Amino acid sequence: MKPRIIFLWIVLAACSPDKKNEESGVNICPDLQWLEAIKTSIVQSGVKGEIYLTRYNGTRAFEINPCVTGCADAMTTIQDCEGKILCRIGGIAGFSCPGYAPTPAERTLFWKN
Repeated sequence: MKPRIIFLWIVLAACSPDKKNEESGVNICPDLQWLEAIKTSIVQSGVKGEIYLTRYNGTRAFEINPCVTGCADAMTTIQDCEGKILCRIGGIAGFSCPGYAPTPAERTLFWKN
């Protein structure tokens, strides 16, 4: 029994929640401080936001919707692992991302509040 407890403790200790997808536990990017700042901003604004892990033009990316409902002309951004904006969707100007039409299987919920 004792070896099982030690093994379980080692496995749990190795699985730090930092920089991991909250759903799958897979390491996705080396430094997500920029994304933490966006999450904090969404929470502080008092609206509901969502972040999905996806791909854009073959690059691992995040689809960031800072206001899911109730925000006129809210803009969704597609950003790479370093936080660089690759594309914008929506907004008053009606931005779109050419070639970006992921299926549900190609988007994984990473975070929502």
